[in-house]
Amino acid sequence: MGDTEVQHRNPKHIQFGLEVPKALTYHGWEPGGEYTKSLIIRNVQIKTQKIRYKISGGHFSSTLYPQPITLSAGTSYTLPVTFRPSQKNPYEEFVEIGTVDGAFRVPILAPLPTSNLSIPECLKFGMCAVGDSVTVNFSVHNTSTLTVDFNWDCSNGFEIRPKSGSLAPKGDIYFSATFSPQRACVYDIAAVCSYGNENPTTKSMNLEGVGKYPHVLVRLAPPPTLAVLKGKGGEGEEGAVAQSELTVNFGCVPVGAVSERLVEIVNMSPVPSRFTVTAVAPGPLCDPVFASEEYEGAIEPGGSHRLKLLLSPSLATPHPLVGHFRVCAVGGVGSSMITCTGLVEGPKLVLEESYISFGNLECGKVGSGVLHIRNDSSVPAIFQLQIDLHGVFHAEVLCGLLGPRASQAIIVYFSPTKPIPYYRRVACLVHHQEPQFFNLVGTGFTETVRPVSLQPSCIERYIAHAQRGLTSLPPEQLKEYHIKDVLSSDSNGSILPKPGFQNPHPQPLSRSVPEGSSGYATYLSSEMDPSGFCHISVDTEALKFGYCTPNHVSEGKVVNVTNHTNGIVTCVWMPGPGEPFRVVPEERDIPAGTTASFTITFRPHIPSQLYVRWLECFTFYKTLRDYRLVEPMTITPPWCLPVRVSGHTMDPHSEAFLPKVTFDSRNLVFPATLPGEASFRTAMVRNSGDMPVMFDFACDASGAYTVKPSHGLLQDGYQVFVLQLNPQEPRAYKQILKCRFNDRDHFDQELLLSGAGEVAVLELGNKGQLFFKPTCVQTTSESSCRVTNASRLPVRFEWKIPEEAMGVLAVEPANGIIDPGEIQKHQWRFCPLKKGSYAFRASIQGTFSGDPKGNHPLVKKFKGILSLMGEGCLGTMKCDPAHLECPTMVVGTSWPCPLSLINTGPCTLHYRLFVVEEKGGRATSILDSQGGKGTVTLSDGGGVVHAHSRVSVTATVRPSSKLQGKWLIKYELITSHGEPLDTIAFPDFDPTLCTLTVSASYPVLSVRDLWGVGVASSLPKTMLRSMLSIDQLNTFLHDDPSSSELRYAIGTRHSMTRRVSVGTTAMVDFDFGAAPLEMGTSGFDLVLKNHGDVPTEWAFQFPTDVLLEPEYWADTGQLDEEERHELSVMDHDLFTVAPKKGRLGAGESAVISCSFKHTAVGSSRLPVLFKLNRGREVLLRWRGMTLERGQPFIHFVSHCHKFSPVPIGLQSYPRQDYELYNAGDTTVSFEIDVEPLRALKEHNYEMPIIECTQPSGDIAARSSATVHFVFSPLEAKVYSVDLPVTFSNGEMRLVTFTGEGYGSPDDIITQHPPPPHNLDKQKTMGASDVPAVLSISHLAFSDVVLFSVTRRVVFVTNTTDHTLSFNWELESSGVLEVLSIQPGCGYLQPKQSVACKFSFCSHLAPAIYDLELVCRVLDESEMASYRLKLEAWQKAEEEKKNTFAIIDVSTKSPSSKSTRRQTVPRLKSLGKRSRSSDGELRRKYEALPPIGCPLEETYEEWKKKDLAARGKHRPRKRTSETQVPRPPQPSALPLRLTGHTHAMSDYSKLFKGIDSLHMDLIQPTLLSPRQEEEGLRVEEEENTTLRIVLSQMIRDLLEDSNFLSAVQRVVEEPVPYFQQFSTLWELGGKRAYSAHAHMYAAGHHDPLLDTPPGALIRHSPSPPVLNSQSELSNTEDAIGKETGDKRDDVIPHNDPNEVQLNRHIKLIPEFTSFVENILENTLLNILKEANSGELSISGPLYRIANTPPSLGNSPITA
Repeated sequence: MGDTEVQHRNPKHIQFGLEVPKALTYHGWEPGGEYTKSLIIRNVQIKTQKIRYKISGGHFSSTLYPQPITLSAGTSYTLPVTFRPSQKNPYEEFVEIGTVDGAFRVPILAPLPTSNLSIPECLKFGMCAVGDSVTVNFSVHNTSTLTVDFNWDCSNGFEIRPKSGSLAPKGDIYFSATFSPQRACVYDIAAVCSYGNENPTTKSMNLEGVGKYPHVLVRLAPPPTLAVLKGKGGEGEEGAVAQSELTVNFGCVPVGAVSERLVEIVNMSPVPSRFTVTAVAPGPLCDPVFASEEYEGAIEPGGSHRLKLLLSPSLATPHPLVGHFRVCAVGGVGSSMITCTGLVEGPKLVLEESYISFGNLECGKVGSGVLHIRNDSSVPAIFQLQIDLHGVFHAEVLCGLLGPRASQAIIVYFSPTKPIPYYRRVACLVHHQEPQFFNLVGTGFTETVRPVSLQPSCIERYIAHAQRGLTSLPPEQLKEYHIKDVLSSDSNGSILPKPGFQNPHPQPLSRSVPEGSSGYATYLSSEMDPSGFCHISVDTEALKFGYCTPNHVSEGKVVNVTNHTNGIVTCVWMPGPGEPFRVVPEERDIPAGTTASFTITFRPHIPSQLYVRWLECFTFYKTLRDYRLVEPMTITPPWCLPVRVSGHTMDPHSEAFLPKVTFDSRNLVFPATLPGEASFRTAMVRNSGDMPVMFDFACDASGAYTVKPSHGLLQDGYQVFVLQLNPQEPRAYKQILKCRFNDRDHFDQELLLSGAGEVAVLELGNKGQLFFKPTCVQTTSESSCRVTNASRLPVRFEWKIPEEAMGVLAVEPANGIIDPGEIQKHQWRFCPLKKGSYAFRASIQGTFSGDPKGNHPLVKKFKGILSLMGEGCLGTMKCDPAHLECPTMVVGTSWPCPLSLINTGPCTLHYRLFVVEEKGGRATSILDSQGGKGTVTLSDGGGVVHAHSRVSVTATVRPSSKLQGKWLIKYELITSHGEPLDTIAFPDFDPTLCTLTVSASYPVLSVRDLWGVGVASSLPKTMLRSMLSIDQLNTFLHDDPSSSELRYAIGTRHSMTRRVSVGTTAMVDFDFGAAPLEMGTSGFDLVLKNHGDVPTEWAFQFPTDVLLEPEYWADTGQLDEEERHELSVMDHDLFTVAPKKGRLGAGESAVISCSFKHTAVGSSRLPVLFKLNRGREVLLRWRGMTLERGQPFIHFVSHCHKFSPVPIGLQSYPRQDYELYNAGDTTVSFEIDVEPLRALKEHNYEMPIIECTQPSGDIAARSSATVHFVFSPLEAKVYSVDLPVTFSNGEMRLVTFTGEGYGSPDDIITQHPPPPHNLDKQKTMGASDVPAVLSISHLAFSDVVLFSVTRRVVFVTNTTDHTLSFNWELESSGVLEVLSIQPGCGYLQPKQSVACKFSFCSHLAPAIYDLELVCRVLDESEMASYRLKLEAWQKAEEEKKNTFAIIDVSTKSPSSKSTRRQTVPRLKSLGKRSRSSDGELRRKYEALPPIGCPLEETYEEWKKKDLAARGKHRPRKRTSETQVPRPPQPSALPLRLTGHTHAMSDYSKLFKGIDSLHMDLIQPTLLSPRQEEEGLRVEEEENTTLRIVLSQMIRDLLEDSNFLSAVQRVVEEPVPYFQQFSTLWELGGKRAYSAHAHMYAAGHHDPLLDTPPGALIRHSPSPPVLNSQSELSNTEDAIGKETGDKRDDVIPHNDPNEVQLNRHIKLIPEFTSFVENILENTLLNILKEANSGELSISGPLYRIANTPPSLGNSPITA
């Protein structure tokens, strides 16, 4: 037979124009078969070819008979090739094909199958922390048809699992590669995989990984997946620095394993810190499963130390484990607690077979069976089979370690030696798990003896018989009863007693283990009977012979076997042949109820040997020896009584070999148990040596602890022990258990055993009382009761509710189990049916979960009483706020309105909410609201609100358009099941909760402040606001956008032309001012603030930013004049703005920098679109002017000026200023035509309405001139006049001046405004890199009185780390006249603040002041560096003057030319320096202009032209040799000052509350010397007239009786206001009084009025002269008494002269100034302390206790 395949699957290649496969390959062939493949030959040339073919190289392939073949172009020929192999060898033959051009061969291959694996070339693990591991899974594919065995070999931090195995043909296997770096380095190794059976082959795979030391900011080292940080002192996302508590969760840890966690101890102090780590001492019965390496060391500042925490649970418990560690610094300062938690997972070993039946086996032969064990957990399981290697039943493996999720098959052998039935129940001890049991059944027979055949069903029937009390009867008796029809059988074939059956032996068998006992108790019983009853017992389970001389028989030991059944049993011992242990007799019958004794001897033959054996004693009913005597249903299996015997021949006088054994734990804590019941646990010891070890546990003297096996032989492997604690009292038990190895006392090891007997205790919280809050009828309220299990055992509880409380009370859970130490919250539900009070008593019963009925004799059942009280009532709700007005929102956004639903009643309410629009009354359902269809939606449609409390509900407003309306939020009460309540009986029920007023608007931005930069830095802010039309811009930004403005977003290009597509009517002029050519850049910094409640995006869009780039064919290229101008401006970057776009949050501000370059003469314009996202569009028409050099230009921001409103009827009208700004670089003269003012005066009854006090003047270059006007309105109306202003260049401008007068002062100012104050430090308006800040940016003196002093404090703060100097510039006009600053200059240390006291005083005419002060701040460190550079430069220039160089022009002409060119600037720089120091030196060293420089041009102008003409040909000169160091430029801190001065009479008329106004009158020290010297100068005629008029007036007053009586009444009355200005006091008599008694004299002590201050000072009386030392002492005493604790206006004293002297001293100007300075300095010190943070002005006041009476009158001595 054969198969045919097409070779198109094989790769092709072309030879001589013929396309043929590369080879014909045969796979899967067998000898004797026939296999055919087709060879397709195709002609790929364009010509016809003739070919020939033949087979060569062997005789196993054949084809058609060779004949010539002609192939046309593109045709093909199929040639069949047949392969017939005869042997299993590889074959290789050829098909030779010949053409005209040449010949070639196509191989015919038949290879043998070989093994091959497909392995990845490289595995990249990335980075891994040292000590951590990374696992990468990959697969390997077997590409061959053979089963391949493989083995991996890798090291150095890498591990591949499984390491070895087999792979089926064409199969895949998945491997896990683990990268565990041990150090921080790059790992690059090759993992070698060896595979193949006969000829092994190797392949390598690169393993790449990088080990990194962990570096974290949190205080838990990697891996932190299970760590939870808790505590105080957290520090943002980097974690806590100083944690008071740290919880480390180890997760679920296998029992017996060790889990690690790393904790970092970080030293945050700047000094090294020593630390200690100690474990908090656990309780007496706590297992210290948590451990830590106790450290005592030091950590460098800022360093950290890693602490390794270990969890090694030694007992599998279902409850969480808790441990604590304390980390303390030296001295216990700064300690923190580390709490470790974790769960324990134990092994789950399962025996898949419970019975192994060997059937009937002839004696002397060996049978076998298989026991399968499986580990269902992820924890390795250590197991041990309690069976002897030399017994009748023995296993291949007695102990071992079963891996996680693994299984193992163990072969068990049966070798009977005597013809009897055999049955043994074998225990499989598992560490940390209860023992598992399996049954071995078999029968030995001979040709002459045929005992009964035991089957597993016999064991099942035996267990059933034992439960029915029939196993104590022998089989023959059971058979007899069955024949007598007293017993019957059930469906399973077991014997079933019939009713009325009487057991002839009523004495029942005792139970070997209690019913329902664990596997531990079954194992500790003597025979481990599956029925639990004791049929046959042995008095001992272990015999120790100790040392015995070889070949000698030791003293025999007796073992007693007792028969507890009612039949004769046969006891057969099974000592092996040649065993050193013998039993005499080996067989014996034991009658019913009797005991037989057996003697066991020990005779060893080998010296230095350890002997441990299991002597098996099989006891069975005698009738079982013959199968013919027993019915199958009456078979009772034999009982196996194993006795462990031990002995040794180790000479006690010789040295024994050292046992290498290790216990898994030395501290064994037993689980809690009940008194009288047993508690179990396991222990494990491992023999790591190559010699067997004999172990022997000492007996516990107290009898509380038991261990099994107590002695034995430990081979290489594991030994598992079961330990039992049987407490008889509810107390703690501790005992030290010794284990001796190899019968040597110096090999003893001790184990600490701990346990206790527990009592069930449940603690009810709140002393057994539970109160329910008042509950609305038909609703449910809950209250929790804490139930604590104070014992170490799980407690089963059950609640009992009285019948009358059914339907009203319910508890969850009603019953259950509480774990040890657990605190449970039991939820009680109270549902009143009517209004009223309720009181019930419920009980809880608690028993241990192992004793659910509470029948334990030593443990009482717990019973607790819980009192429950509640009240049923009614209630209502209201909303806070009841009326909510949402702030203006941005259309298209949402705004959450937090609402508080308040329950005004005493009970919890269930409610449901609705939203109703007031307009139209249409209700919006909750689903529609949440779906977004309504304007107002609620976050919650209903819920529960507790009594006298509130719940938060968010009403979200989502306006889709600009709107303003009202929505009503209503509610209804429902039951706990959602049914509406009948609220008719509810008093004052109002369903409306809240009225929501919604208003939606658009984003609002405004320019809050601005300042000039560059050329515009010297311009005042008022002028800048007018130039940039800030007020108009803010107005447009506050308006609503149109639909066209909202059409496009910021990032949308929508303009089809090169000009800005204007979709708005808001247009604003942005005037950048004018400046001469190459003057610099005029810039403005605008402070843009968002006044909305949501973030707003803004952008400045140039024409190119919104232009849609058309296709090339669509661009016409035609530009108008305006477009060409705009493109030219943008190409030269004349206008710039940064940033061009941004985003401002609610209330945030941003600084926008706009600038204009003065590089092109003429006017430049550019339209810029200012776009607010979802808001307005404003077209900013930017323009700037560049002037020619020497061109005069007066810059008018506006041709209209408006005066401040002035009230009519004043005696003195304020002066107001108007400024003219000269933007050119030459001085300009101006003249204002005042003829219109005269015409205005003529039209107003010759009253000067507007006066210009300075109609002409000069304006310096780049500065302003102030023109003073006085606006004196005659009527309450608006006045307007146009004044022509003519300049020296012939230009004339017309300016309109308007002013408004008002008549009622109450409409403007109703109260004296308080002076502004601000102690908060604010950044002054300027560049962002200003090194200092001012506490305020606007200093408002408000309205002040002439000749009075108003003071303010401004703090200058240094924000840098350098020393600064500051200087207040007061050279501007009008500043020195009204303002003084102390200190005016000074130094600022790093981070220092200096308080500058501003004293505002005007002694001129009333005026309105709006000034701008500048504080220049200079960095002294930069100034010091500048001085050093300047000194070095001067020294170098001095050396140049005294040195010269001789240059050969003929050889160095190019150099001489450059040298000549360099000489000119050097002489120029020398000339500049000389001009600043000495004029003669300047004329001596100043260089002449170069040849070709016109005389009318300066050198700098000629140099620019020369460089422009020959810039490319002249070599670059070295300016560093002659460059003068530039001094650092000081920074400017602007401060705006405003104030309005009034005359006293006008002030009292305009402002109310003048009586309570505190005012400091001007002191003589504030007046200028010129004012002090000048007096009132009058002519002689005027003086005579005044003297005559005043004399006549005084004479008339003295003759007027009314005036005299009025004067007398005034004297008797309290001191009037004007009395404080009196300087003469009458001493003595009743006319002497104190000015301090009047309210006006409390704050004014200076004798000043609205008169020239010089006259007052000139006529002020001089202070009294103290002529003697006694008068001086009296004066000091008077002052001391005046400032004492008890002050009166008139101090009573025995000497009236001293009282008069004290009064006189108070009036001395020096004294009053002294007191004022003290108070002023005190307040200034308080402000300084508050500014530096040393004092809190707004903090709480503290009351100082009064002086005790005993110390109040005691004199104070120094």
